[in-house]
Amino acid sequence: MNKKRITILMITITFGATLLPVAAKADELKSDITVNVDAGTGSGPTEEEISDKTPRDGEFIIKAVSDFNYPSVPLGETRAATIAKDKAYGIEVVDVTGNGTGWNVKVSMDSFKVKGGENDGEDLKGWELTIPTAEVTSKSASIRPENTPVGKEARISGTLSSIVFKADEGKGMGRYTNIFERYADKQEPTRTTGVQLSIPNTARKASYVGKLNWTLANTPN
Repeated sequence: MNKKRITILMITITFGATLLPVAAKADELKSDITVNVDAGTGSGPTEEEISDKTPRDGEFIIKAVSDFNYPSVPLGETRAATIAKDKAYGIEVVDVTGNGTGWNVKVSMDSFKVKGGENDGEDLKGWELTIPTAEVTSKSASIRPENTPVGKEARISGTLSSIVFKADEGKGMGRYTNIFERYADKQEPTRTTGVQLSIPNTARKASYVGKLNWTLANTPN
């Protein structure tokens, strides 16, 4: 008797199930920031080496301005002010009021007189002072170029005043220095750059002291 052995091969196939996409879930909640921004103090040293005097502090102030030194100016000639090594001539203005009204600085000569001797106190007449602008700087990383004020060449004589630094409305907020000239090697007093002082032929041979008056006002003009 023939017996047939039947082997049944069981094959199990698992088909991958089709998964429906799971909808992403998100949640959000808003929070508030409340802050009152106050005016700044303008404290600390000057940003540029423009003066050896103690800098002033304030929210709207001329922080420092240079004194000018002329060791010798011959009669009838013009000379540039002598700059100490690694120093600069300039003026620094601080406006941290947060108002953005703009501002200007005017310069004039209060007096220019003989110092010492038998002619002490006698006025120097016929002089002319020219204050240029080399560059306007600020050390603040938050300053934008469009906010920068502009330096103006000032030319004064007698009792006349002239704008030397100005910021239009919405500009000049922060701390800025108008550099008139920086120290450089081999700067001759006869150079035509820098702060120029002209003395007339009619002046008396003597030592003089001039008192410049720098006025900051919260108006662009």
